[in-house]
Amino acid sequence: MSVVTQIRNIFVYIWFVAVMLIRLPLRAKVNRLMDAGEFEEAQRRIHAFAKHFASTGCKLLGVKITVEGLDNVPKEGSVLYVGNHQSMFDPPLMLATLPRPSGFICKEELGNVPLFSKWVAATGSFFLPRTESRKSLEVILGAAKLLKQHEHGMCVFPEGTRSDDGNMRPFKPGSLKIAMRSGAAIVPFALEHTIDVMPRGSIWIKPLEVRVTFLPAILPEEYKGKDTATLSERIQADIADIVGCSIVSDDPDKKESEEKE
Repeated sequence: MSVVTQIRNIFVYIWFVAVMLIRLPLRAKVNRLMDAGEFEEAQRRIHAFAKHFASTGCKLLGVKITVEGLDNVPKEGSVLYVGNHQSMFDPPLMLATLPRPSGFICKEELGNVPLFSKWVAATGSFFLPRTESRKSLEVILGAAKLLKQHEHGMCVFPEGTRSDDGNMRPFKPGSLKIAMRSGAAIVPFALEHTIDVMPRGSIWIKPLEVRVTFLPAILPEEYKGKDTATLSERIQADIADIVGCSIVSDDPDKKESEEKE
């Protein structure tokens, strides 16, 4: 990576923190609106800020974004966005491209990051433990309740972690319960080349092109009565076709057995 790119990264990281500090009054206003029961207005304001913030950050870093299928995102009602996870760059990329207010199902560790975690929570996001537990169920039920009570979006990466090589681990079907319990539409999305922009284990972001593709929405009447495992497999297969990747086992013992064969 060139020295120029590294300097650009350092500048953007400093800018990122500075903006979050300068705009603290906005976050306070958003929290007051939500406390007053004006959730939609609060989310309209923070979405406008977050989308512009993320888009500007991508431009400063030299990342070119191509978006396809925006017409597949319903203009009304709650939406569960379900997609592959290649990089730490994925969430800000989604913030820059999502056309409507949305929260995220994030890993629990992000909830401990000073300053940043409060901004994330203000978007209606939830922090999910990596292990299956009662708390995980509470997060799923909480997200479903939010989407049922308000017209909002929720973005989830059902692999549970980032890809090592661009291929996908099997989706965990439990996240689809957010849609099934709330009646939200499901919009699959495919992310391409974000692993090249910010590979796993790297803090540097490269000035490359990425692509986000929104697939046709799956409406409640289409998934009603279907089990989450079958629906999850269908969605992941559609995403894999677009990305051009494989779905690999995340079971080390199974992987070792297959390699011996």
